[in-house]
Amino acid sequence: MSEFDFDKDVSSAHFASAGWSVDQFNHSNPFDCHLFYIRDYRTGHIQVFTIRTSHLEEMKPEADPLTLGSALGELMLKVYDKIATDKEQEVLGVVLGGYIKGTQTFQQWERVRAHHERFHAFINIYGGRQAASVRPFMARVPEPVLSVDTVLEKTDQVKHMDESNHPEWFRE
Repeated sequence: MSEFDFDKDVSSAHFASAGWSVDQFNHSNPFDCHLFYIRDYRTGHIQVFTIRTSHLEEMKPEADPLTLGSALGELMLKVYDKIATDKEQEVLGVVLGGYIKGTQTFQQWERVRAHHERFHAFINIYGGRQAASVRPFMARVPEPVLSVDTVLEKTDQVKHMDESNHPEWFRE
């Protein structure tokens, strides 16, 4: 008989009820984590990641956001193509956390957040396979996990706005 893992099973149930399949999220408890929703418009891939709030607080970005954003774009292509090594998959969380902490989006959230507030960060990735534009934004919502449909809606809204305001991000 298999051992019941309450934390993992409850977390899986929350993600499943929001429409995420088992391979679309890493298995961390959404209640003590920040959530990152990545939508890669280059490939059509969408995925949710969690980083424990305590881990993100301890992270010190190893590079500037531009460099980390570029690395994130490259890593997400490898994840999509299913060629990311175990080491690259481990590094992905560090790159993701370091990237978001270096953005104005994160700095604005830090100024207005409530004590112990978790964030829902969205990252749209635009461009070709050679060069990517990485676009972060956040939502302050009470839900533990946002549904796939909500993520698709929010990322599309921002993409349409970006197409008008930053057409250079969409040129190959």
